[in-house]
Amino acid sequence: MVIKYIMRVNSLRNDPKKKYSAQVVNQKIFNEEDLAESIASRNYGISKPMAMAVEVARNEILLDWMRNGFSYSSSIENLHPTIPGLFEDGEYPAQASIKITPTDKLLEAVQNTALQKVEPQIPIRIVSVHDIKTGAIDSKITRGGNVKIYGHNIKIDVGTPPDAKVCVSFISVSSGTGVEYKVPSVDVIVNNPGELIIVAPSGILNNEKLNLKITTMYSGSGKKQLKTPRVVIYPVELIGYVTPAEEGQEEAGQNKQGGKSNKQ
Repeated sequence: MVIKYIMRVNSLRNDPKKKYSAQVVNQKIFNEEDLAESIASRNYGISKPMAMAVEVARNEILLDWMRNGFSYSSSIENLHPTIPGLFEDGEYPAQASIKITPTDKLLEAVQNTALQKVEPQIPIRIVSVHDIKTGAIDSKITRGGNVKIYGHNIKIDVGTPPDAKVCVSFISVSSGTGVEYKVPSVDVIVNNPGELIIVAPSGILNNEKLNLKITTMYSGSGKKQLKTPRVVIYPVELIGYVTPAEEGQEEAGQNKQGGKSNKQ
């Protein structure tokens, strides 16, 4: 078992040398049903419905005890009704509160658990894809044309070569072969955390179905990069578009090539 944490800048620090605070990141909130399911999965001989019934009964009994000013002690927690505050003569409290205190057993269980520092997981998301030539949004991608991508934390490393993992690419889903058209660094025109402008790869076919893929090591702050690349694939299906003029040039070139072959 391990408790994962990240280091965050502490803006409320009093000591200038202690710039950071630690924050637990593997927190998952369990509910009563999760607890009942966990009990049922272990060798206690208790079914999930039975565990749920016991949990409901326990909560009702504890509520009754607290309403009557009783205290409750278990192996991991202590519950005590309290009346917080200070009062003047003739002033009386309006309501009570509850003090929850962990037991030594609970404290030792947490304190003896190993800690693991991890990289902050900043959110990465593609919001929309705009084809500048046609004005289409989340639909056409003009081959060789400029494409504007909006998102969150999508800045890439333009210093990498075209065949590196950290890049922008379009994956063909038409043939099922998974052909990937990568965007070289020189074709990244604008590279910001919230916006990319790229030149669509020249290999894209007309009416080819595509998925946009961004792989980035952007950490969300400064020049520091993440140790592991993160990948996001835009779920909206995009369609490759070849302009009529370019398509005509291709056909003319093919016909010319075919004519040469016939003469031979």
